[in-house]
Amino acid sequence: MCKIRGQIFVRPMRAYKKCIRDKVITKEVPCNFEVWTNHKGVFEFITQLLDSHSNRKLKRINLELTDIQSIDSAAICLLLTAVEELSYYGISVHGNYPKNQECAKFFIESGFLDYMKDERGRNFVINSPNLIAETGKDRTRNQNIARAVRKGMSFILGQEQRYQPAYTVAMEICSNSVEHAYKKRPKHWRLGVCNLGDRVAFTMTDTGMGILKTLHRKFYKEIKDLFALRSSKDILYRAFLRKYGSSTQLVNRNKGLPCILDKFNSGLIKNLRVITNDVYLDFNHPKSNEYMSQPFSGVLFYWEVDKDCVNKFTENIKK
Repeated sequence: MCKIRGQIFVRPMRAYKKCIRDKVITKEVPCNFEVWTNHKGVFEFITQLLDSHSNRKLKRINLELTDIQSIDSAAICLLLTAVEELSYYGISVHGNYPKNQECAKFFIESGFLDYMKDERGRNFVINSPNLIAETGKDRTRNQNIARAVRKGMSFILGQEQRYQPAYTVAMEICSNSVEHAYKKRPKHWRLGVCNLGDRVAFTMTDTGMGILKTLHRKFYKEIKDLFALRSSKDILYRAFLRKYGSSTQLVNRNKGLPCILDKFNSGLIKNLRVITNDVYLDFNHPKSNEYMSQPFSGVLFYWEVDKDCVNKFTENIKK
């Protein structure tokens, strides 16, 4: 307190105290943690997990994985991306093992535990042969992507080998993530590679703004879409057909999505799927594309490569 003109003045207390992160919570992962059979449940969980950053006192999240009965590589890649995002807010994520032996084996071989801590806060030390995950910051990190693709090709060819179409697709997605997906936030993306026996699956994820929110549409096409009453599904699909410009408005931009679609149409990649904002596109069944009941502020790309893809690419080179 102090005196002003003979009167006593009491300095008011601050309305808040310095925030101290000391809270620990537990979140139970859905029993069916497969993107392609339960995308509603998976994305509801991921969205809730990401929203945890708004709790300014939260220090740690314990993931309860015990009751998981099914899991796929896309869900693991998505989960790791969410864990990375939370780390920028000073929130650590710990986990345990599923009781289901097949799921536990998949977690171990996926490389997921390499990025996690156990219940005592210690790092897991596990060699994971089947899936590798690479994280990027503000650069595309070409060498990391090339290494991941070569590793993936070894699953179906018996030895590491370059495969330009998969590398090109990954680079286009990564470049879009680095250049457009994040504003005033640390940039990061994740590439997962999974051995499916006769084919290899690639998954790329980020937790940025999503394609639809970063897509720039020229004014006359905005009007055209308005009168045509185009849905977000149509707009996203048309972006792969190069119907719109990019958010940078540069003439050499927006070649990424059409390039990816071209690799799919040429049979150099298979089972291309994209989830972003409120849209789920399955390019094998474009007429059955659907809306997401739980919008995802980010993007998930998934595609596969098998020996048929490699043979077609080899034949194209010889022509």
